[in-house]
Amino acid sequence: MGKPTCEDPERSGGESKINPIEHKTLEDVYRSIVESTTDSIYMVDRECRYCFINKPHLSRLGMPLERVIGRPYGDFHSPDQAGEFTEIVEEVWATKGSIQHNYRSMRDNRYFVRTLSPLREKEHDGKIIGVVVVSKDITSQKQVEESIRESEEKYRAFFKTSRDCVFITSKDGYWIDFNDFAVEFFGYETAEELQNVRIAELYKNKQDRKKHAEKIERNGYTQDYAIDLKKKNGTVINTLITSALIKEKSGQIIGYQGTIKDITERKQAEESLRES
Repeated sequence: MGKPTCEDPERSGGESKINPIEHKTLEDVYRSIVESTTDSIYMVDRECRYCFINKPHLSRLGMPLERVIGRPYGDFHSPDQAGEFTEIVEEVWATKGSIQHNYRSMRDNRYFVRTLSPLREKEHDGKIIGVVVVSKDITSQKQVEESIRESEEKYRAFFKTSRDCVFITSKDGYWIDFNDFAVEFFGYETAEELQNVRIAELYKNKQDRKKHAEKIERNGYTQDYAIDLKKKNGTVINTLITSALIKEKSGQIIGYQGTIKDITERKQAEESLRES
């Protein structure tokens, strides 16, 4: 029997070509692939005993091969994790399908996405002889997700508790979101009532809204932009607005976000000092 090759004789016109792997058996090739990956790859039988383990997984277990092969998964993991693993292996055996799930290892406190797939014999009608597990480390991804979640929680806490008006508005001048204090800031009774007010209506001079938007779009942001707004009852509010663009992935501008600080009392105090 000839040695395996990746060449298709029909495509090569029937000519024999040298192949980089022609001197290897398929088993050698598969083992090379399995050992060269950074993912943990191992196989267990129906009793969850290790039948095969690649080097990355052995490294994670911190033991030589002879101390792991033939021993059950539960010898190296907590009872809870061993129980969960056993249930999934049994489900793969019963359904004859692959199962993927995320889990956190108590051994090294890292996160993985784990895929369990049935391994079948070529003969005997594809009888399952084991479950192959591929475990990919997604700790870095999880850490990024956690960092984003914490940032979102901090932003949401700021959004809710700030004594400045915190806002998100659309480019065409509608509210998208605002914090609880915004209702009091503009002198409205309810959030629903304020939600129905066009943004330009809150400017003392409506044309200032257009000038403000143009400056944000020109510079990408404004910081402490002085503008006079007005409350529901018409009272003028001297403010400083800090805002930035909101863009889609395509770069199209879809809105603005920022904060509005009431400096009315400060301006009145400054004017009093000038007059005295």
